[in-house]
Amino acid sequence: MCFWGLTRSLKYTIQSIHEQIITPLKEAGIEYKIFLHTFSFASEYHNPRAHETGVKLDFQEYKLLNPDYFMTEDQDEVKKRLNLKQYRSKEDPWSNGYSSLDNFICAMYSKKQVGSMIQKSGEVFDNFIFLRPDVRFLNPLSVHYLPKVSDNKVYCPNFHLFPDFNDRFFICSREHVYTYTQLFDDMLPFSRHTPLHSERFQYAMITKKYGLIVIYMDIRFNRIRANGKTMIDYQPRVAKSSTPAPLLTQRSRPATISKMTMFMKPK
Repeated sequence: MCFWGLTRSLKYTIQSIHEQIITPLKEAGIEYKIFLHTFSFASEYHNPRAHETGVKLDFQEYKLLNPDYFMTEDQDEVKKRLNLKQYRSKEDPWSNGYSSLDNFICAMYSKKQVGSMIQKSGEVFDNFIFLRPDVRFLNPLSVHYLPKVSDNKVYCPNFHLFPDFNDRFFICSREHVYTYTQLFDDMLPFSRHTPLHSERFQYAMITKKYGLIVIYMDIRFNRIRANGKTMIDYQPRVAKSSTPAPLLTQRSRPATISKMTMFMKPK
């Protein structure tokens, strides 16, 4: 299991992560390791879009995950090195002074760093789960999805789609883990001709550039802000309830799972 990005509300979400994600894996006898890349900074945390201002984050909170592999970087130094203004050649998709865009760039960079950590570890896994550490899960992970992940199929939640993708939870096979973690490298060229919106960008790259099929799965959660406030994201009435019909007849991967990995991201 691998987590990425700020662990800003982990003290509020860790119980649900254990109960709804880790416990189902353990009960199914599935081996896993936890990878985490995160950031720290000296200043207070401000996220105007989430109405979070003047929050002092606990950068030791990551220890609640007890990661097997861990890396942290100074977020301010990373932002300087990435030269975030070069991604702003088109209009701001969120219309908030590019604040959310900057957060998205840092999140994708963090994901790429996790990919590098996996490569360096020498560990081999059959499946990879990407999750955000700042969400409270509402239902247990159904492990029956895992054998269905294949070389051309990836999975994301069936709710809160923008408009066809929810990037807060993602499952892929080992054949495409680096396709996903290295989407960061596609961001700058994409931003020069299209506004760099998180879900629209990722869905376009996954389906159009890399030709993968996105299948919707039943995993439910709400975001929890750094101050403990719950953002109500899951609404059953707007969730997609099933896999697109043309995909039902395609052959799934054999049901043999020995290891898997998890990733998490905040915005």
